[in-house]
Amino acid sequence: MTASDLRRILWRRAKSDWGIVIITLALVALGLVMTFSTSKELPYINPLFEGGADTYFRSQLTFALIGLGAMLFVSRINYRLYRRFVVPIGLLTLAMLVLMAAMQGRFLFTREEDIGQVGRGQLTELAKYGVIVYLAAWLSAAGGRLKQFRTGMLPAAMILAISCGLVVLQRDLSTTMLLGVTCMVMLFVAGANARQLLALLVLGAAVVAALALLVSWRQQRIVAFMNPLNDPWDKGYQAVRSMVALNNGRLFGTGLAQGIENRNLHSMAHTDFMFAMVAEQLGFLGAMATIGLYVAWAWRGFAVALRSVDTFGRLLAVGLVSWEICRALLHLAVVTNTVPITGTVLPFMSYGGSALVSGLAALGILVNISRQATIAAEATQ
Repeated sequence: MTASDLRRILWRRAKSDWGIVIITLALVALGLVMTFSTSKELPYINPLFEGGADTYFRSQLTFALIGLGAMLFVSRINYRLYRRFVVPIGLLTLAMLVLMAAMQGRFLFTREEDIGQVGRGQLTELAKYGVIVYLAAWLSAAGGRLKQFRTGMLPAAMILAISCGLVVLQRDLSTTMLLGVTCMVMLFVAGANARQLLALLVLGAAVVAALALLVSWRQQRIVAFMNPLNDPWDKGYQAVRSMVALNNGRLFGTGLAQGIENRNLHSMAHTDFMFAMVAEQLGFLGAMATIGLYVAWAWRGFAVALRSVDTFGRLLAVGLVSWEICRALLHLAVVTNTVPITGTVLPFMSYGGSALVSGLAALGILVNISRQATIAAEATQ
């Protein structure tokens, strides 16, 4: 191998994958630091906690290393294989969703925190990516038929309704909304009829509103969201503590491991309220820098989609990027009390093994899409 060949290989890799990978590694590293900083006092403030000051940090570090290994492995798999095996992927995804619905569907009107979560996270994380892969393959094959209602929007709406409906049966309305928005973005990019897409959006919003307003414990969350100070020690407790954390940070923050509200939010601090902890301990500047990382990640991710050599790769990249960004936006909305409290982690940063590993594995797909685009571009020169 000559020096020229080596430079070409290094340039190909730098152009295809290192940008978004470096940004992701920065988010993961920041998440590890914040996980340790916000959970190190749990043994002293929660008598029921079994573990040491670094328990959550060591666990998250382990999952990060597993996720990086998964990313490297997946990045070597040609993404076109997912389209080739889309039928088995679709059937497996449907089986996982049906399994979870059958196991927990009877809890449709029960609060999520009142039941066990064993195995649910792993299957749900895998299933949502399966839906994205299947929809990307279907939309890329539909082509011009997507403009017609009977051959385009109707089948797509059925795929979306079945997927979201099975997630609703798991009492996970936030994931249902995120999955729905992600699929809507994919439909828009695929060239769906604008009026039909708008009608589907309105119908979906009406269904979500009904599910939120007709279930008692969701009604209570909405009431608490409207004015959390009416019940600051019960229904509005988490929202109040989150806003106090945002205010405590000021410009430069209280400093790492010097936060106050992580003691009040306990195990929720490094999961559902991670951004509030960033704002408290790293201040406004740290919070804006974190948001900047996500903006840069989205930019690089959508750049991968634009450079894709085929429709399937473009839609798959759009779906994967949209999912993570929508989840980040919902997390920010929750911690700022812009929407009612719901359990949504901050991608790549919040504590949670299944979300981190699956997110990094999905990053491997983006890396491969980018790499294939670079190889194709060089082949035409």
